Amino acid sequence: MMQLLIAEKSGLVQDRIARIVSNGKTVPNIEYATSIDNTIEALSTKKIDVLILSLKILKERGFKILSQIKQYVPMIIIMISNSIPLYKLMLIDAGANLVLDDSGEFDEIPQVLTRLQSVLE
Repeated sequence: MMQLLIAEKSGLVQDRIARIVSNGKTVPNIEYATSIDNTIEALSTKKIDVLILSLKILKERGFKILSQIKQYVPMIIIMISNSIPLYKLMLIDAGANLVLDDSGEFDEIPQVLTRLQSVLE
């Protein structure tokens, strides 16, 4: 079963992401983190397949931390609050696999996880 880590400060947003993921065909085991330190600790002590990372948490240490995070997890999805293409490109260049706008692209997460699950099997 896929292991998912949701790194988001807001419990409401964590719940929303978990509900969206649970409505998909692939229901992963879900862990939660509320800071970049919690995120790195969880990634270094557990086998996580996918990290859904809030930009707010990422900004605690800056984009450069993505290269450290990338050594622990094969798939990083970053949720941002704007859809500026240059910003998305910067995050992908820094190590993100996918950048989604949390105002309208949340619903893509189940499809991404389903595709990833088929690759992991």
